[in-house]
Amino acid sequence: MGVDATERLLGASMVGGMAGFVTGSLRSVLSEPMFKSQMTTKAGMNLKSYSVVATQTAMFAGIGAVFVGGTIVAENVRGKDDMYNHMIGACLAGSLFAMKSGTIQSGAIACPLLAFTAAAVDYSGSTIRGSREQFAKKHPGLLARFDIEEGTTPREH
Repeated sequence: MGVDATERLLGASMVGGMAGFVTGSLRSVLSEPMFKSQMTTKAGMNLKSYSVVATQTAMFAGIGAVFVGGTIVAENVRGKDDMYNHMIGACLAGSLFAMKSGTIQSGAIACPLLAFTAAAVDYSGSTIRGSREQFAKKHPGLLARFDIEEGTTPREH
């Protein structure tokens, strides 16, 4: 609620697609020796590599879109923006793994795993950075930089 749903869906698809492109590229490079043993021509090997990248890109873009779409639907149905909406979206995104692999077991594992991950991210305040107090203990000389990056001033704390 607040940001246009279309923008959120497109943004999640683009970020997911970029992540999929990177993982697909890495997977393709790491699988190259296997492709060489299976393919007799360089064109066939390149086609297989491109196929891996395209599949990963589409899969991750779909996961991002389903996650955000599920979150938006849950927000609208429940009338709240909270952690449970993200958990619902994550569980739906996990169902894509089941569809891709063709087994219910993978969906039964991916759904709660991604929901738990979404809950952990929400619980942490959607950041992996600690609090200002924790940062001040470890890096007192960099506290001004922390405030600038967080968009806060020392008087707000």
